[in-house]
Amino acid sequence: MITAENASRINAKIIVEGANGPTAADADEILNKKGILIVPDILANAGGVIVSYFEWLSKHPPGIVGRSKK
Repeated sequence: MITAENASRINAKIIVEGANGPTAADADEILNKKGILIVPDILANAGGVIVSYFEWLSKHPPGIVGRSKK
């Protein structure tokens, strides 16, 4: 976790968050003042979610999901 205590020691140009909420709000302010670009976890992980959806969709064709068999 990136906190206000350790944010000042980070020497990076870009941080890509890979976990859910790994940067504290006060640390985010420090990193922004240092000019460090932060890619939020919701954007960094979006590709995997989309691919998972398409995998699921390939196994469950439209029109079949949620219909009961009679």
